[in-house]
Amino acid sequence: MATLTITQVRQRRPRARTLSAIVANSLFISRLPTELFLLILEHAILQCKPKDVALVSQAFRRGIDVILYRTVVIDSLKTLQLFHRTIQSKKPSFFADHVKNIVVIDHDIAPHSYFSDILAACSGTRSLVIPSSSTRPGNLWAKNYTKDHGSITRPPATMGLLDALTHVRFCEPADIWCSPTAMVEALGALPNLSHLNFARRINANQANDKMFVRSISDVLVSRPILKMLVVSIFPEAFATDNHASIRDSEIWGQMCELRCADQRLVVVQGRYDEWKEGWNDPQAIRSGWYPRDFWLRSIQNATYD
Repeated sequence: MATLTITQVRQRRPRARTLSAIVANSLFISRLPTELFLLILEHAILQCKPKDVALVSQAFRRGIDVILYRTVVIDSLKTLQLFHRTIQSKKPSFFADHVKNIVVIDHDIAPHSYFSDILAACSGTRSLVIPSSSTRPGNLWAKNYTKDHGSITRPPATMGLLDALTHVRFCEPADIWCSPTAMVEALGALPNLSHLNFARRINANQANDKMFVRSISDVLVSRPILKMLVVSIFPEAFATDNHASIRDSEIWGQMCELRCADQRLVVVQGRYDEWKEGWNDPQAIRSGWYPRDFWLRSIQNATYD
């Protein structure tokens, strides 16, 4: 018991001293260069509640808003509902200016109508990460069907607001066939798109494999400013070994062959749920920490022998 009491005191005292120091030096701190000012706030909210730091001054409140809203992680329907309520409580320009990254963890989020509202409000988003494995876009965007592309989505007027997007990840294979071309078009023109990630499962429908390869080629040709397109090849859904026979699969060979024609294509082995790692610590994310860079890791892990 004595040990617990001492531990509790040690947790409280630095927090009080930290907030007192911030208040005492608030005028000086708020006049620092923006990057340094935000860095100080990031460290401050590791020991203090963000709402307490925001009360110091208007400059601090604005800085805390930048930190809290720059990356939005939606990990449940409850989180979706709460954030949807939040976007209705502020001016439309607030989220367009502040939200830069949206990460969807729950597979049931993307088809929800609230998610469409969130994307429309967060029009300044630069990076979008969605599961894709259970995503059925029919409830999010108007849909029709064609033989080659499967579920084709027609982007509504709000999707034009996503032109700021530069990085998009469809992290896992979808439950229903939808071509990469259609998946991108569902988000709009995306004129600034520079990094893109799709997923495909081995030993799937061979006809769809061919259309997948053709669609990836079309995306590369039609987007000259695209710097990197990562295709993650996943094992069969019920495989016991996540990497068994992936490199021997037909789709792996087809993707590697396509890469010979365009070095922007990067082919990697996928592992289910790996993309979720690191997004479950809101305090760390608010304080400037992010999971290991997927794009850099893909380049490092790519092998074609």
